[in-house]
This record gives sequence, C-alpha cells and structure tokens, in this order.
Amino acid sequence: MNTFYQVIFLFSSFFMLNVGFAQESQIKTAEIALSAKDCQCIDERSIAVSEQFATLESRDIGTPLLDEHGDKVIWPRALPFFAQNVLDLGFELPKTFGLAIIPNTIKQDLVLKNLKVGLNGADMVDMDFVQFGPARADNSNLQIKADVWLFPFLNLYATYGKMHGSASAPITIKGQDLLEFLGNSCDGPFAPKACEKTFSALAQPEYTGSNISVGFTLAMGWDRFFVALPVTYVLTDLNILADDIKAFQASPRIGISSDAGQWGTISTFVGLTYLNAELDVAGKLSFDTSAIPGEANITELDFFINQENADKVNYLIGFNWDVSKSWAFHAEAGFGGSRESFIASTTYRF
Repeated sequence: MNTFYQVIFLFSSFFMLNVGFAQESQIKTAEIALSAKDCQCIDERSIAVSEQFATLESRDIGTPLLDEHGDKVIWPRALPFFAQNVLDLGFELPKTFGLAIIPNTIKQDLVLKNLKVGLNGADMVDMDFVQFGPARADNSNLQIKADVWLFPFLNLYATYGKMHGSASAPITIKGQDLLEFLGNSCDGPFAPKACEKTFSALAQPEYTGSNISVGFTLAMGWDRFFVALPVTYVLTDLNILADDIKAFQASPRIGISSDAGQWGTISTFVGLTYLNAELDVAGKLSFDTSAIPGEANITELDFFINQENADKVNYLIGFNWDVSKSWAFHAEAGFGGSRESFIASTTYRF
C-alpha cells in the first residue's frame, strides 16, 4: 500500500508540474496577444526548428514549419511517410529512428492448473486431486529496443532482452490420494496412518532466458493532450521449458504535454495495461514420506504445470521527458489487482 501512495504522489507531482507549465504558457500567450492587439502590429515569428522542441505556445497550426532562416522546413528522409504534409501543418516530428535500453520488473499472482507429475522418471500423468495455494511470479528483464516511425501516427518497434525470475506455488495433497498414487492402499483396518495426513510441498522454480518482441504504437494528439496505444507480442525462451512462452500486451494511455523551457518537454499520462501470458513450468516437488511404509523419507516427483497471470488488466501511470530531439527518458508504474510492474527507458533518436 505504501508503494501505491508513493506512485500516486509521484504522478500527482508531475501532473501539477505540467499544469503549472501549461498555465504559465497560457499567460504568456495571452500577454503576447494583448500586446499585439494594443500596438496593432503583426507577429511574424517563425516556428523554428532546433535541437530543442519548439514551445507549444509558439505553434501556429495550419502554418508551415519554418527553420531559423524563415524558410519552409523540408523533411530530409523518406520515413515517416507523409512527414512533409505534417510539417506543412505546423507540427514538429520526432527523429525517425530510435534505440533504447529498457529495464523492467513485474510481480504478479498466478493461476495454476493442469498439474502433471511423474515418479522416478516415469511418464507424466494428471494429478487432478491437488489443491493449489496462492502462487506468485517475480521477473526482471533488461531489453534493447529499436524503433522507426513509419507514419507520423504509427511507430514500429522490436526488442531483444535477457530475463531471470522465480515463482512459488504452494501445493497440498490428501494423504490417501498421494499414497494411492504411489501404489499403496488405504483400504482396510491396517491402512497406514499417513492416509489421514495432508502432505504439503512448495514448487519454487527459478529460471533464466531471453525474449524477443515486436509491436507498434498508434499515437495522436490535440492541443496539449495526446493518446497512444502500444501493442506488443512477446516470445520468451526459458531454460526450464522446451517450448516458447507467448504473451500479448496492450497499453492504452492518455496524457498531457508541457514545455519545460531549456529542460525540454515533459509529458505525464495514465492508462491501462492488458496482459495475457500463459506458460508451462517444469520442476521437482519434494514430499516428506517418512511416515509411509516402504517409501523413502523424501519422495521427489517431477512436475509439469500450467500457469497464467491472474489479473489481465491493471492501471498505469508514468511520464516521458524529452530532453531534446535526440534524448528522452521514460518511466511508468503498473498497479492494481495482483500485478505490480515498473518500466524505465533511455532513448536516443537519430
């Protein structure tokens, strides 16, 4: 809960900062307009292109973007398509290509099902009499990302990363079910006392692996506000699994951008994250079977279990700081339900 309030406080601070910048810009704009009206003069300022973003209040939508010499800006690259049309409307565009480093963490509850076990290397069989306790996964990733603006409203990207993580899943089995699975009988007056016990185990697989992803972001804005929709498909290869893990994520968000003078442009946003990830995990379960006649003190069962994230949707808040057209920093936190996440990035555009 403390983390939640800290995140809310951080976002509120950034939001109030943006509102402050916006109000200051509006006051400056109003003062300029009043001065121009009083003197009946013509403001011939151009929307200059520099290493810093043009201030939002200086943009005159519908008027072509001009360089520092007052000449019409000509977009020098083939991408994004229709870039020149957008410049002619007075909008600035980010540089076409980007490279980023992205550390991120995610902690979430899991839903467990379809447990299969094998004894002493035997074939896996269903074990549908098992009861699962609260299960949770904790993953950390470090990714590199490359992106390109294909259209002024569409960004395509791909990532490659390394990850490590762990999961915990409490499991309980009634003694009678376990003994019968091991080939013992709980019938008759001489049934082992273990038939009346409940056996517990904790599956704690640890894993490492790599992942690749591809995705796109749809973006648009009006005035100081913007909306964006990143959509990502991820394939993860873990050292404990034979098959790749597939995940789908979509994160719609809406935000507000404000000028920070020589510090660039700061944007804050709120949104939702939809995540659907399903994986099969393999490992070993250890049970204390010292009370079962004919069994070793510890019995190990190979297991195979299906996991998926318990909550598909949670909330997100974050900010993006464009220091210049070339450098940007970003951070966002996910919260709500049983999933917590944090993502940061440093991006270089060229």
